[in-house]
Amino acid sequence: AAHPQAEVEYDLFLDSDTQSSAGHTQWFYFAVRTHDFRGRAHFRIVNLRKRKSLYQQGMQPHCYSLRRNKGWEPFSCEDIAYIANSDLPAKFRRKNGDETIKPDLNTLAFSYNVTQLDDEIYFAAYPPYSYTMMSRFLGQLHGHAHARRHFHRSELCRSIGQLPVPALVISQDIAVTPDIVSNGFEGGPTSVATPSPSVGAEGFERGRPRGPRPAIAVIARQHPGEVVGSWSVQGFLKFILGPSAIARKLREAYVFHVVPMVNVDGVVHGNSRCTLAGVDPNRVWHDPNPIIHPVVYALKQYLRNVAQGSGAKGIELFLDMHGHSAKFGCFFYGSNPLASIANAVFPKLCEVATRDISFEQCHWRCSRSHRKTARYVVYKQIGVKYAYTMECSLFAPVGW
Repeated sequence: AAHPQAEVEYDLFLDSDTQSSAGHTQWFYFAVRTHDFRGRAHFRIVNLRKRKSLYQQGMQPHCYSLRRNKGWEPFSCEDIAYIANSDLPAKFRRKNGDETIKPDLNTLAFSYNVTQLDDEIYFAAYPPYSYTMMSRFLGQLHGHAHARRHFHRSELCRSIGQLPVPALVISQDIAVTPDIVSNGFEGGPTSVATPSPSVGAEGFERGRPRGPRPAIAVIARQHPGEVVGSWSVQGFLKFILGPSAIARKLREAYVFHVVPMVNVDGVVHGNSRCTLAGVDPNRVWHDPNPIIHPVVYALKQYLRNVAQGSGAKGIELFLDMHGHSAKFGCFFYGSNPLASIANAVFPKLCEVATRDISFEQCHWRCSRSHRKTARYVVYKQIGVKYAYTMECSLFAPVGW
């Protein structure tokens, strides 16, 4: 045990994503137990990949002390530094066991004052949002008397790790009115060719649709380390299933298709970016393999059926929710540089509605490296004119 009022320091090496040699190291989540130690602890995470980070602009690791019991605290650390390893003092660039502090990577250094004995303190890049938390939240929605009237929950498919991937179809009174077809085409999600036979099987084929309506598709958490995507989609679900007049009008005008956590395996295994197969799911949408990329494959087929099914009005809007580790605010990336004005209308309206959106950071270009992403493929192959990636800062809005 350390002597009271001592100082301790640790060099920490993050594991790479499962089965990945790309070295995706951004997300971290670890705990320390203090026992009889009271003093100052210094941490250095020494193998972070990205050269630019919001830690250089005031962001801090989030902390959760069981003894303090104040939840996740964003400003409890001190001496925050994010620097290239090549700029570290020589004494910090030594070999550490079997690991070497590589000069082409970066270090996040921070300190924490331990004030409670026998405490357990958690540190994370952002307040975690686990698969269990998502499942619990969806269960709470189903148990809510108002919310459960307006959505069907089903299983899109199974992941490589055999985890169910939930999908929600949302519309006014969809769970209590038998003549509403969930997505505007005969058969509903059961016609989607996915590994799961149970998608949308309950109640979607009864009666006739009250009229075709356009769909809006929302997905989140393709990249597990971008936890803010899950918090964003949870907020969206609370709103769209809530009692407000605006939410009701939207439910009456559209059918919403929501997949709140695409990369469930990556979340469970603590990855930053990849699936259990070591693949970035947002770089395989152009031609997903049903064995290696089962979730993207099933999701793409599902969206195609929603967009092209008989009696449907197609998908009006597609949103893929992500988190950004180097920029402030929330902003949109579009897919069609030739229709920049049309692309700009929805993001501009969002900026008018909330200061969280930064229209100046939006753009519509799509480089060759991004033509395998969800937004571009949904636009190009499925024909959805308004397809966006929505990026939300891991830190704060612009001008914070």
